Amino acid sequence: MAEKYSNYHLVEGDWKNFTFRRIQDSDEAKVLEHLNANFLRDEPTCKLLGYTDAFAEDFSKLVHALLQDKMSFLVEDKATKEVGRHYFFS
Repeated sequence: MAEKYSNYHLVEGDWKNFTFRRIQDSDEAKVLEHLNANFLRDEPTCKLLGYTDAFAEDFSKLVHALLQDKMSFLVEDKATKEVGRHYFFS
């Protein structure tokens, strides 16, 4: 089946120590771990709602649904294969 969009090559690729690419199904656990560790607990709206394990589970379901369109990208450190959180442009 041909993909609906074919210009991903304009975004995907290597730059310095990072690889930019679309999120694949196999990346979902890594993406969720990154979001939970670096976003969910500290995001102002999430703080107001109150973090609980049930909240995190609902958030995971939302992220799963959002990733189904295959239009989300990640930045991965080439050496560690971790989802990039810090970007230094020079």
